[in-house]
Amino acid sequence: MGNIIACSTDGAPSMIGSHRSFIAHLKRAVPKKNTIQLRQKGKMIWTDVAYLADIFEKLNIVNKQLQGNNTTLIQAKGVVLSFLSKLTLFRQNIVGREFGQLPCLSELAMANNNIIRDDNIHIYCSHVDSLSEDLLIRFKDLTELVIPNFVINPFRTNIETLDPQFQEEFIDL
Repeated sequence: MGNIIACSTDGAPSMIGSHRSFIAHLKRAVPKKNTIQLRQKGKMIWTDVAYLADIFEKLNIVNKQLQGNNTTLIQAKGVVLSFLSKLTLFRQNIVGREFGQLPCLSELAMANNNIIRDDNIHIYCSHVDSLSEDLLIRFKDLTELVIPNFVINPFRTNIETLDPQFQEEFIDL
């Protein structure tokens, strides 16, 4: 249960009831998770849905890039570090109410004269922060992986900087 990042429902009573529902059980099992409330007085908050659709689209892209038999550690590290940088950019732009990288939220904002409530902006920024922290923990092994320059580009390696046991082999390359 501790690995759950998000949960959405169709609003059925068995899912959202206050005592015996799945969401009530989830809140008891995982009490410290940040949540984005999708309901306000019984109505969907469409900006939340748009934001989540955009973020999940970005996560799906990352997920696809990390899959496959031919994905190397170098590629995986690049994907993860790139996405972490993008999250920083998304957060900065959300604070500045620039939603260009989040097309669903951008479209909804333009349709509503760029009116996205301040509390929503705060929630989205908090969610991006939590997502970044979670990814740093989850992919700690990749983010801290040291890849020597000679592995990335052996033809641009200064042989004098290599360990003596590798110098002769690199000259043969």
